[in-house]
Amino acid sequence: MKNSPTDTFKHGIAKPVLPAVLKLTVKKEWFDLIKSSKKQEEYREIKPYWVERLTQISKKENYTSEEASKNLLKDKNSFPNNWGSDEYPIRPMYCFPKEYSYVEFKNGYAKDAPTIITECKGISIGKPTKQGSQLFKEDVFLISLGSVVWSNCG
Repeated sequence: MKNSPTDTFKHGIAKPVLPAVLKLTVKKEWFDLIKSSKKQEEYREIKPYWVERLTQISKKENYTSEEASKNLLKDKNSFPNNWGSDEYPIRPMYCFPKEYSYVEFKNGYAKDAPTIITECKGISIGKPTKQGSQLFKEDVFLISLGSVVWSNCG
């Protein structure tokens, strides 16, 4: 059985150098839920800043992040959540999710702030589940999380 690149670091002190890491800062309440694996999704509003960070915009279409965020809010099916399924037919691609392998969560901005790294299972658009439904009424970017692969906080 082949070991994953993070097996050596899971319980170690050194923070691993991993490919394709999305770095996010979150409040303690959400940090603790993610750390305990009780929160399996992280949410970000569909705004130009997050469009820039979480998607690739087709150069062929000459969209700006502002135009892309407006179009995504109007028609979430233009984002390839489940393309090819019966629910979402194939559509022309102008904006698609960046491929992150991991998400690094920090609780605070200090260099030694509590930090965890989880697997990233993908980015889609939709309504938030339980924890996020009080905060967001519209569709959001859904960042699906896998297991915690590294932590500096026990």
